[in-house]
Amino acid sequence: MGKAHIIAGIDIGGTSVKIGLFDEQKKMVCNSEIPTRKALGFESVVNDIYKGIDNLLMDLNQTSYELNAIGVGVPGIVNGEGIVNHGANLGADRIELYKLLKDRFGDCSIKIANDANTAALGEVAYGAAKGFENVIMVTVGTGIGAGIIINGKIYAGKMGLAGEIGHMIVNDNENSPCGCGRFGCLEQYASATGITRLAKKMFNETVTTKEIFQLSERGNELAQNVLAISADYLGKALANAATAIEPEAFIIGGGVANAGESYRRKVERAYKKYALLQTKHIPILLAELGNKAGMYGAMEMSAEEDRDDRKQNDIAI
Repeated sequence: MGKAHIIAGIDIGGTSVKIGLFDEQKKMVCNSEIPTRKALGFESVVNDIYKGIDNLLMDLNQTSYELNAIGVGVPGIVNGEGIVNHGANLGADRIELYKLLKDRFGDCSIKIANDANTAALGEVAYGAAKGFENVIMVTVGTGIGAGIIINGKIYAGKMGLAGEIGHMIVNDNENSPCGCGRFGCLEQYASATGITRLAKKMFNETVTTKEIFQLSERGNELAQNVLAISADYLGKALANAATAIEPEAFIIGGGVANAGESYRRKVERAYKKYALLQTKHIPILLAELGNKAGMYGAMEMSAEEDRDDRKQNDIAI
């Protein structure tokens, strides 16, 4: 009797790497989190991932299981060759991630995508957007990214740039540059750093995003105004995205989304203010999988690839 196949879903972040192992029924059987030791070079990070998977397999009883496929979500622009460009949070502008993984894992099937895309796929397959096939998930954290799912599959664009909603220009009157070098990007108002930036202008002192949400809940008018402005820009951006893609649903995830239902309602009100009549009905939902979304989505992406490969082989035979 052959060994049972295991699929690894990996979410690489700037500070930690989350590793989940899934069985053939796509059930997570174990998981772990290890530090992203990027200062030692990305080959070292891949070696740590290899050891992390090996340790998990040993805990499962390695003689009964074998690694069949790996899916990886990573912050940065991923091209068709599995090269990660502009991985700012990883301390490198160019990482040949597919080659590094292939050198370490050999014949194992490997699929790599931007982490916002894998999180979106996770929410579509197992989370808040289950049952939908066309979804935009906006991840609102230190920056803002988006994963686009069309017909149940990740849409990344030709160069992997699709979903960079954080750099949609929403204010033509901005005088301070965004990190991308342009002016008036969504990230400058609706990300965690954007909210802090707005708060500093209104409070004349540095106030953290967490403190802003806490003050707002206590009825502080300035904090409520900060969040209203932030939500208004995000709602405007979603309304613009709806006219281009017309998803079945929007999902909001990331650290800022952890503020919960009150912030979601603010974004929804702004969205309906700006949206075309025909798109006002599109629901805005909160993500459900939390920090596991990337692992689930990476696994699902790799499982799809493995299934498609098997179909191709069946046809060839």
